[in-house]
Amino acid sequence: MVDLVNTIYVKSEVTYLTEAAIARADVRLSAGATMDGLKGETAARDLDRYAGGNSPSGFGNERRAFSYALELVGSGAAGTAPVWMEDLRFCGMTAPGIVPGVSATTNFALTNPAISSCTAHFFSGAERRRAIGARGDFTIMIEGGSVKKAKVMFDMIGFPPGTMMPDEIPLAGVEDYARFATKPLAPSPENTSLMLGNHAVVLRNFKLDAKVPVTPRYLAGKKYIFLGTPAPTVEIMIERPSVLVKNYYTNLKGEDEIPMSLTHGLVLGNVVEVNSNTLQILDVEDAVENGVAMLKINAQLNGLFGNGDLSLIAR
Repeated sequence: MVDLVNTIYVKSEVTYLTEAAIARADVRLSAGATMDGLKGETAARDLDRYAGGNSPSGFGNERRAFSYALELVGSGAAGTAPVWMEDLRFCGMTAPGIVPGVSATTNFALTNPAISSCTAHFFSGAERRRAIGARGDFTIMIEGGSVKKAKVMFDMIGFPPGTMMPDEIPLAGVEDYARFATKPLAPSPENTSLMLGNHAVVLRNFKLDAKVPVTPRYLAGKKYIFLGTPAPTVEIMIERPSVLVKNYYTNLKGEDEIPMSLTHGLVLGNVVEVNSNTLQILDVEDAVENGVAMLKINAQLNGLFGNGDLSLIAR
């Protein structure tokens, strides 16, 4: 018997720090969702008192950190954005650009004013925790081998609305998971391919960290979550190709910027692409798996005016 079920709802805010009205359709079919009860900062008041021992401390700058993962899948219809792509608006990405019947595309936003925010309601059993004005960072992972998963992980920070503490007001009814009807695809030779430096590699694992700096700012007249300049990095594990066919050490030594194109999915409505024109290899490490020679490539995506450093596409 299950004693505890965690559920998270996320909705874009029309006005920053104005709580969005959460509905059943705002539920996320998430994995590993969590939200802090309440975090903040303590400051000693440093009072001159006759009594010894600790001086009373103040507590403020309240915030709530939360995280969740969504499966890396399409929306089910080409030319519409999957839920994970919509949620990337809160992590420094642009609102999806739609080509009807063809694709949805997002890139890093060039300025903070273009970045959206969200309201989140997290239910841990019957206990509800709320966050507003939330923004954050994200990671994309594709894992092959015995554990086959493709997912987007969100790490967010928001503020508790007003003086609201966790309460117990469970939503009545049944969650609406209609937007998550598309089934995920296991990373496999049939479903997943990676072109790195115009060469088709045998992919083992792929990890992209957006590395968006997330800073809560508490000023006398304003509070908000500020997102700094992304510094995306990539970790790629592949079977080692012959240096006569593709020599990534040459790219490392030459400080080259090379193209990267990862495609996950075959059928329109469930195809996801992760593309960059500016991948620079920073390190190449040898590895062995089951007697097979492997390479672990660590790289960064260099900034490029016009958002060429990272493009996420759903077809």
